[in-house]
Amino acid sequence: MQHPQSLHKYLYVHGDPVQGTDPSGEISLAGGLATIGVISIGLATLLPAVRGGYLAASNIATQQGNESIFSFAFLGSLKWADIVDIASGFGDGASAGAYNALDTLTFRQIGPLNRFSTALWDGQALNSSWVGTASNTLAWTGTTALYAAAAVFTWNAAGGGTMDIAISKGPSPWFIHVRYGVSGAWEHAVLGTGRSGLGGMTIVTDIFAGAGGTQITGIPVLLPQAVLTGAAASETACSCVTAAIRAFLRGWGI
Repeated sequence: MQHPQSLHKYLYVHGDPVQGTDPSGEISLAGGLATIGVISIGLATLLPAVRGGYLAASNIATQQGNESIFSFAFLGSLKWADIVDIASGFGDGASAGAYNALDTLTFRQIGPLNRFSTALWDGQALNSSWVGTASNTLAWTGTTALYAAAAVFTWNAAGGGTMDIAISKGPSPWFIHVRYGVSGAWEHAVLGTGRSGLGGMTIVTDIFAGAGGTQITGIPVLLPQAVLTGAAASETACSCVTAAIRAFLRGWGI
């Protein structure tokens, strides 16, 4: 009873849509890219760390005559000094991964950072390991995603044109349904009369209420007014996915 507005089941964000939001499946493009970037950078750091800890444990196990680190750990021969060594190996790997990710974020243009990062990387022999390749790939993926997120956020903050994509399970096609919209108006591609499969789809005004499904919002376009083709448009597409791609390209005058 402290918040009587919450008793109204159909009152959106307590009647204050300016100060409150209720995402309901909406994902901003900038936020999604930032999440991908952070996770990728984290994994780029974690992989060398796990490898460093594993190699340290394996080395200790071999020195003590154990066939594997698992038998070494469960036979009770693990000492505190061994735990410290394993933690040190984990930390060394983490440092190599973290500095490599930071070096990647600066496009390897800061000389002292690049030299220090390279020394740590070579010290862990990551160039000759699949872990190093995977970590590098993740670092570049994270870098690309974070810079793209910054660009999209800047575009949106400056009031640039945007479009939205809604993805949901639908009857046509049965496995995925993609709609695209601008300012609450939506279009999608549906099968033409007498057609089947993914052929003969005509772009029409959305016949469903609202967007539905998961929405990706704030997708930058230069010409938002060109995204939608209008009701019963003669334009065709081979699927709802390609219709959305074509809508995005129209938004950039392509």
